[in-house]
Amino acid sequence: MPFARRQGYWEAASTLFCRTYQGASTVVAVAEIHGFLDDAAVRAASKILWEVHPLLRASIVIAEDGLWFRETVAFPDVPISIEDHPDEPDGWMEIVDREVKDLLPIDRYLWRLTLLVGERGVSRIVLCFHHAICDGVSLLEFVEDLLALHERIRRGERVRAVAAPLLPPVEQLLDRQPAWGEYAKVQAEVKSIDFTRVDFHGYAPVGQRQTRNLYRRIEAPRCARLQAECQRHGTTVNAALNAAMLLSFQRLEGAVITGALTTPINLRRRCLPPVDASHMGCFVSTATTFHDEIGDTSSFWALARDYFEGLAQAFPRQALLPREFDLAAVMASFDTSASDEKRRFELGFGVSNMGSVAPLRRDGGPHLVSVRGCTSRESGDWVVLLNCITIDGAMFLTFSYTEPLLDESWAVSFVDSTMDRLVGTG
Repeated sequence: MPFARRQGYWEAASTLFCRTYQGASTVVAVAEIHGFLDDAAVRAASKILWEVHPLLRASIVIAEDGLWFRETVAFPDVPISIEDHPDEPDGWMEIVDREVKDLLPIDRYLWRLTLLVGERGVSRIVLCFHHAICDGVSLLEFVEDLLALHERIRRGERVRAVAAPLLPPVEQLLDRQPAWGEYAKVQAEVKSIDFTRVDFHGYAPVGQRQTRNLYRRIEAPRCARLQAECQRHGTTVNAALNAAMLLSFQRLEGAVITGALTTPINLRRRCLPPVDASHMGCFVSTATTFHDEIGDTSSFWALARDYFEGLAQAFPRQALLPREFDLAAVMASFDTSASDEKRRFELGFGVSNMGSVAPLRRDGGPHLVSVRGCTSRESGDWVVLLNCITIDGAMFLTFSYTEPLLDESWAVSFVDSTMDRLVGTG
């Protein structure tokens, strides 16, 4: 029997956000694999994952009585493309840009996959998911499962798909759920707090903007040193990333600032029982911290600790979601006429830690070398959003911004300054 489930708060918000801002928050990632990938086995593995995960078989229906997931997507409807691709160091970036811009038709399918077959045993898999069905944990689990299934199929195993259950929205699973009125009041309070905002450098209406990504990497030995330094100073690598971004912003501003950091947070561990990585879906929320009087003499480690402690305090108040919510109020917040009048970024900066993959076995088969993830930023909300993925101890960083709202030279200077602080610290 085909399923139908009403969308929860963050799923509905993602759907409306994507519709209003021409694909904003669409999740795109490119995984680099060394070793031979058989295109038929990739397709067969994708079909098994489609059978396992209910939301990979879903489309989205926007109806008078709400927003719904409905099981309507047959596997042949999902675009699984195979492309020969020259082994150019940065050639895959054009494919990522294309996928970020190419809207998912939500009434037909919510994901697609492109296998880029390169030379000399290097292939790349480019994935595109609607954020309503995929968070960072889901993304990495999909990549790992796809490669594991690929190898089993190549060995001639007969793999039987075991369908996972369709879970309710994350807010119905949480260990604590605020009332809608309480949640809405807190969100209004957060939005009213003043901080140093960034005006658009240029302007283009929604639909004529472009997400741009700047890619960086921190090798495993330097990551280990950075982690050790963070532990020594009583904080975390995530806090160090956030502190580095704020200090880089202050340097470019050349004045004392009040910084805002809006952090995407995964709520899987706050569910009863906890939701593990085998369940695909969007189990996220956000929390914002504010940091006063950041100037030329501000301490990197003091700012990192301030963020770490501030996020711990903000999390339960801001990020836990209401079990019931006012859909009309949520829909009103995505009024396109208001969005067209914006001339400054609503948020400051943020780091989305999409997850990590443990040390990898290299037994002669294909192995994962890197995953770089991003989300479409047509909305002009964050000034810069950093997506971070750790693979085999190395950290892969994608700094996403929106042109022409942010100037490329400013973005490059910001990223270079952030990396200098992180590398110098580690």
